[in-house]
Amino acid sequence: MASTNVEDIATAENYIDRAFNELNAGKPVSVASTRAYGCGVKY
Repeated sequence: MASTNVEDIATAENYIDRAFNELNAGKPVSVASTRAYGCGVKY
Protein backbone atom coordinates (compact mmCIF):
# COMPACT_ATOMS: atom_id res chain seq x y z
CA MET A 1 0.00 0.00 0.00
CA ALA A 2 1.38 3.40 -0.98
CA SER A 3 2.16 5.57 2.01
CA THR A 4 4.02 8.76 2.90
CA ASN A 5 5.11 7.41 6.30
CA VAL A 6 8.88 7.18 6.71
CA GLU A 7 8.42 3.95 8.68
CA ASP A 8 6.92 2.26 5.60
CA ILE A 9 10.07 2.68 3.51
CA ALA A 10 11.66 -0.44 5.03
CA THR A 11 8.77 -2.60 3.81
CA ALA A 12 8.46 -1.03 0.34
CA GLU A 13 9.04 -3.23 -2.71
CA ASN A 14 11.88 -2.08 -4.98
CA TYR A 15 10.50 -3.08 -8.36
CA ILE A 16 13.57 -1.86 -10.27
CA ASP A 17 15.99 -4.06 -8.32
CA ARG A 18 13.58 -6.97 -8.59
CA ALA A 19 13.25 -6.55 -12.38
CA PHE A 20 17.01 -6.28 -12.93
CA ASN A 21 17.66 -9.37 -10.81
CA GLU A 22 15.05 -11.35 -12.74
CA LEU A 23 16.42 -10.22 -16.10
CA ASN A 24 20.00 -11.06 -15.07
CA ALA A 25 18.81 -14.53 -14.08
CA GLY A 26 17.21 -14.99 -17.50
CA LYS A 27 13.68 -14.87 -16.09
CA PRO A 28 10.79 -12.73 -17.30
CA VAL A 29 9.99 -9.64 -15.22
CA SER A 30 7.26 -10.67 -12.80
CA VAL A 31 5.92 -7.13 -12.22
CA ALA A 32 5.91 -5.45 -15.63
CA SER A 33 3.93 -2.38 -14.56
CA THR A 34 2.76 -0.75 -11.35
CA ARG A 35 0.34 1.95 -10.31
CA ALA A 36 1.75 5.47 -10.56
CA TYR A 37 2.84 6.87 -7.19
CA GLY A 38 3.90 10.34 -6.23
CA CYS A 39 3.05 13.94 -6.80
CA GLY A 40 0.76 14.84 -9.69
CA VAL A 41 2.06 18.42 -9.99
CA LYS A 42 3.37 19.16 -13.47
CA TYR A 43 5.87 21.89 -14.33
